[in-house]
Amino acid sequence: MASLSDKAGILIVANLLKYGVGFVLPMLLVRLLSAHDYGTYQQLALANSLTAAVLLLGLPTSIFYFHARVDGARRTSLQVQTMSMLGMLGLLGAVVLIVGAWPISHILHNPEIVPLLPVVALAGALTMGSEGFISFLIVGDRYRLALGFEVGETVLRVLLMITPLLLGYGLRGLVVALLVYAALRYLGRIGTLYALRDRAARGWRKLLFAREQLAYSMPLAATSWVSVVAGMLDRTIIAMFFSTVDFAIYTVGALEIPLDVIFQASVADVMRATLPRLIAEGKDAEIRRLLSEAVRKLALIVLPSFVFLWLFARPFITVLFTTRYLQSVHVFRIYLLLLPLHMFVLSMVPQAYGETRVNFRIASFVSAVHAVLSLALLKWIGFYGPAISGVLSAYLRSGLFAWANLRLTRSRLSQIVPFGALLRTLLACVAGAAAAHFLVLAPSWRLIHLVLAGLVFSLGYLGAAWALGALTPGDRRLLWSAAARLRLR
Repeated sequence: MASLSDKAGILIVANLLKYGVGFVLPMLLVRLLSAHDYGTYQQLALANSLTAAVLLLGLPTSIFYFHARVDGARRTSLQVQTMSMLGMLGLLGAVVLIVGAWPISHILHNPEIVPLLPVVALAGALTMGSEGFISFLIVGDRYRLALGFEVGETVLRVLLMITPLLLGYGLRGLVVALLVYAALRYLGRIGTLYALRDRAARGWRKLLFAREQLAYSMPLAATSWVSVVAGMLDRTIIAMFFSTVDFAIYTVGALEIPLDVIFQASVADVMRATLPRLIAEGKDAEIRRLLSEAVRKLALIVLPSFVFLWLFARPFITVLFTTRYLQSVHVFRIYLLLLPLHMFVLSMVPQAYGETRVNFRIASFVSAVHAVLSLALLKWIGFYGPAISGVLSAYLRSGLFAWANLRLTRSRLSQIVPFGALLRTLLACVAGAAAAHFLVLAPSWRLIHLVLAGLVFSLGYLGAAWALGALTPGDRRLLWSAAARLRLR
């Protein structure tokens, strides 16, 4: 577990920087763009995200499965066929968005996206074309190189996006900057893969197995299609039935606290690279132990984040996004209910067992429920209905995946969910919340007050977690080791 923790830690650092900046970036954009332009930017991002999610066909995820089952020249074949298919799919996505610019603008009631969408489409094509890069670095045990790329790309992205806004070029300059960034990212990633290729591999052209890879990944693609409908349905409904300014307010409230992509996804990627070998060796007990330990460690981060943000939701939104987005607080609190689910690594387990159809069946059923429930709650509740439906559907999805995981791993729920450890962590969160609530009171909140509240909460939480045993000796050694590395640097 120590080596797995180290590997996950490297990915967590990479994602922390990458998505941490992605979390802060909207705070800058709402100050540099009008509410209408920010809403337009989010509509462009929505169209691009939907296209990419539909066309990726599960290929980046399939890399983890096949790399563990092939060797030699076939690994070169896997790399070439994956990146080639992603490149072609990216071009297809660009064509779809360019041709559909006018219909999309009509659906979203915003003609201003028509001249901007082709530029965003080309940027999306380049992004898709290099999407499998980090997966290949992970399966090749090049975690530090992955970290270097994530950090470098994040810095470049921020500089390119903010510069045209500071120079007064507005939304158009921002969109052009996204295209420049995507092009540089593509060249850097493809060039690195070419430099790292196995020069000793021979005959890889005769060993291509794209049909076999697609047979595995297509159920994942179908899962992605229906999951996209479920995951973006609420935003799509708001974009279609409300104004661009309303959409901006909603997207600020729907701000994704990126604990899933920073911590959960990092742990899941390491598990994807580890579980296939354990499954092949029939080590069910070790699989259950790793899953339980992953939940326990993720809870140490996820639960305190949830409690703190729920307690300070109003100052969090108004301080970071200005009082213009005060209406976003209610949406934000609804979305916060998704955070506890980030403790669990559920959907990757069927993939590791090769049971990708399980993912598709669950995603299809939950998406259907979400679609019906969203429209019903939109009629009954209004603006907040789709968000509530999204939360309820996410809990249904997690419950179904938990049931599937118990069946595949031949486990009881108590074997993969450490209830005692979760209770101790939650009690430590309550202690931290009490300290922050009573010690930090401000009639008019500023950033310094929010930072102070976070500091008091963190100290109270860590102290209680230590006293209650939520932090194990192994966790404490890991913390001291990380601190020592930082001091040495």
